[in-house]
Amino acid sequence: MYEPIPAFYQNCVENNRLYPIIRTFNFGLGGSNRIETFAIEGDRTGSEAIGPTLTVEIRKGSEVLKDKSIDLLKINIEGMEYELLEDLIANNIHLNCKNIQVQFHTIGNNHEEKYLSIRNKLLITHELTYDFPFVWSNFKLK
Repeated sequence: MYEPIPAFYQNCVENNRLYPIIRTFNFGLGGSNRIETFAIEGDRTGSEAIGPTLTVEIRKGSEVLKDKSIDLLKINIEGMEYELLEDLIANNIHLNCKNIQVQFHTIGNNHEEKYLSIRNKLLITHELTYDFPFVWSNFKLK
């Protein structure tokens, strides 16, 4: 698990302490290595949230996941899914993922264009097992 918000990270560690196979890291994944400012509003974070802010570490997904064999990559990262998936596809990391479950968000001016572009690229190597646009979609490796 990759969770950049310290309080949420601690909850993940606590909730998964009985499952040693689950490793949790206190950084998020994106299209580049950087420090990002997130707002926090309850359990909602990111550019659309209203509340106190904090800085978090984001690491380039293709570098973090490059040597991994992934059964399920579940992505719900409040609009950053576009940059992460573009990075993974550009570096062929998506080919290491048996299933990619993603919640696309309606954040940004061209979210529909990005969604369709990523969806079409994933459909070359993966098949849709379910698709509720801007709710949850799952792409299974062909």
